[in-house]
Amino acid sequence: PLAAALPGLPQTRRAAIDEYDPSNIKLAHRVSVRTVSDDDLLFLQQIGMRFIHAEFGGGDCPPEFLRAAQERLARFNIRIWVGVHDSYRSIRLQLGQPGRDQDIEAFQTFLRNCGRAGIPVAKIDWHPANTYTTAMIQSRRHYRTREFKLSDFRAKVEKQRFEREYSADEIWASYTYFLKAVLPVAEQANVRLALHPDDPPVAKM
Repeated sequence: PLAAALPGLPQTRRAAIDEYDPSNIKLAHRVSVRTVSDDDLLFLQQIGMRFIHAEFGGGDCPPEFLRAAQERLARFNIRIWVGVHDSYRSIRLQLGQPGRDQDIEAFQTFLRNCGRAGIPVAKIDWHPANTYTTAMIQSRRHYRTREFKLSDFRAKVEKQRFEREYSADEIWASYTYFLKAVLPVAEQANVRLALHPDDPPVAKM
C-alpha cells in the first residue's frame, strides 16, 4: 500500500471485529422450532451455525415453551436471535378487519415473552395476498431454488384474492394501527422489530 511505501505517512488500520464479538453481524438460519429434528440441529452445529431465525407458528408460546426451545438449542451451541410468531400475519389484522385486536394482543404477548427469554429481535412483514414464487427451478449448481418472474405472475398467477380490492392507503392505515399498538410493548420488552422488505418489490399485487 501507498502508506507502507511512504514511511512519513501515518499507518491506519482498522482492527478486525472478533468472530464472537456480540456487535458482529449475525447469520441466522430459518428454523421451525416445533418440527426441527436433532439431526438437523447437529448439522447446523457442524457447519458452524450459532444463531437461528426461529419460526414459532401461530400457537401459544408461553415463557416455559421458549425456555425449553432455548435449552434444546443450547445443547447444539445455537441461540435464537430472531423470533417469528404468525399472529401478525393474520389477514384480518393486515387488512384492518374486525377481530384484529385479538391478533395484536397475541403478538404483544409474544413480544413480552421474547423479552423475558432474552430473544432480542422479532420479525414482521406486511404482505397480504403476496406471491413470493412463480416456479421452483434447478440452478446451475444443481440445487432447487425459488424463482419469481413478474411476467409469469401477471399472466398466470395474479387474481383478486379478497372480496374486494384494498387500496395502498388502507394497507398503510392497518400497518400504522399495528405499529402504534406493538412498538411501545417491544420497547418495554427490549425487543427490536425487524421489518422484512417488500418482496417482491412491486408497487401492487
